[in-house]
Amino acid sequence: MLSNLEYQIEFKRFRKRFKTAVPCIMSIHDGCADQPINSHTISRASLKIIAKNGHVITPLMVPTENQSVPATRFLLKGVRYASSFPGFCHKHDSEIFKPIDTPNLEATEANIKLLYMRCLSHELFKKYQNYEFQKYLIAKNLVTNSKHLSALMNGTLLGAQIILNQLSDINSGKSSLSYVAFKFDGILPFAFLGAYGFELERWEIINGPIYHLDKNDSRKFANSMVSVIPTITGSYFILATQKKNRPEFEIALNRFARGSSSVIEYIFQFGIDKMENLFFRPSWFLSQPIILRKQIENRFQDTMATYELDNDRPFKSMHLGEITKHALFTNSLKAKKWHYKNFFA
Repeated sequence: MLSNLEYQIEFKRFRKRFKTAVPCIMSIHDGCADQPINSHTISRASLKIIAKNGHVITPLMVPTENQSVPATRFLLKGVRYASSFPGFCHKHDSEIFKPIDTPNLEATEANIKLLYMRCLSHELFKKYQNYEFQKYLIAKNLVTNSKHLSALMNGTLLGAQIILNQLSDINSGKSSLSYVAFKFDGILPFAFLGAYGFELERWEIINGPIYHLDKNDSRKFANSMVSVIPTITGSYFILATQKKNRPEFEIALNRFARGSSSVIEYIFQFGIDKMENLFFRPSWFLSQPIILRKQIENRFQDTMATYELDNDRPFKSMHLGEITKHALFTNSLKAKKWHYKNFFA
């Protein structure tokens, strides 16, 4: 059996080789056989807005045998590689996503669709990578191919299938998006973008991990994109999913409508609890007390594999910037009605 340290080192080795072996994501749509480049889920232009000397702070794996120390630490990373993955070839990446690779991003339906495509593509890459890593460990006799491991691998494939279904629908034009987007009147000191299945989360709480899901039922579920994107005139909060998966969007909106905190605090905590693709302005993060920085790291580590319902408020006293618009707009019944009035009318 591998120790924690050996497992982490093996994964870093595997990931370095795996990145050069995957095709352009558009191969599933048009058969593109070109090598992917480092595609950014959040564009470099957006990340530069919260960067210092071209760097942001983000969770990075630091191999360690000390189980009392988080395997993931919040450290500096250059915006050239932060938020990047081997997703699209140079041609597809530059031609398709040019409208959102700007510090002046506008939250139009067309641009949100592009963000959504990048979000799903990144999630698909992660799931495919994790599945292939387990196969790699089995082939090298580094782990035992148990029923439990097979079930976990099957669950990863089911999750990937849900994403493939969504990408296929979006690329073919079969599905439009439901979304909520608003801009704060200032730049938040953090950014994130990721996929989250709110309806699937509810299903898993009742039925257990995703590998209990029947493959034929994968079409019933979708992933939402949840994001905070910096622009030079303020940060956007964007929540989007496919319009045909209305139950997913309603559950997601209800989730954001039941917190007792302000929108800024709530989306910050959601980012810590649910997002891996998470970035901080270095000057802001390093200005926080050491005990609070450790709390952020520990909570990130503890909640990534669980289904927290965000009832507690560990960061309620944190100063998140001098932003007035929406600062007192709480996730209350009033907010819930505001969402429904504007986005389901």
